[in-house]
Amino acid sequence: MDNPLAPEVLKNLIKIKPDGSLYRRESATLEFKVDFDWDVKASRVKYLKTIAAFANKLGGYMVFGISDSPRSLVGLTKPFMQIDDAQINQYFNQFLAPTPEFEREEIQLNGKMFGFIYVHPFENPPIVCVKDYDKIMSESSIYYRYSGQS
Repeated sequence: MDNPLAPEVLKNLIKIKPDGSLYRRESATLEFKVDFDWDVKASRVKYLKTIAAFANKLGGYMVFGISDSPRSLVGLTKPFMQIDDAQINQYFNQFLAPTPEFEREEIQLNGKMFGFIYVHPFENPPIVCVKDYDKIMSESSIYYRYSGQS
């Protein structure tokens, strides 16, 4: 893929039908989140689990600013690009080895901001969890992405 974060690619991921619902559903390469809750540790760890699962399979997108039931464009209410990639990598290093590769971008659509994390597929899987966190992630576990779950 030439540029996984090209504006036309990102807009296609959140394209809406005339009734306001999304054309796309969660899949092996797509996950929707209502907001970017980086300040909540449990949310960060859930993101890590999904990111590791994407990297161990085909790669994929986490899209922030999409509501659940029904899936609709609500936009971000929390900062997305203000968190430094180095800080995110540092957090990844606490839980995953090796560290997955990712890129981030945000776009504005219909007056709302949306955040995107693209996770590159890892060339030599697996990426392994190296530290437990609550019941979300377990040391020595390997996560994979299948149809809308990790």
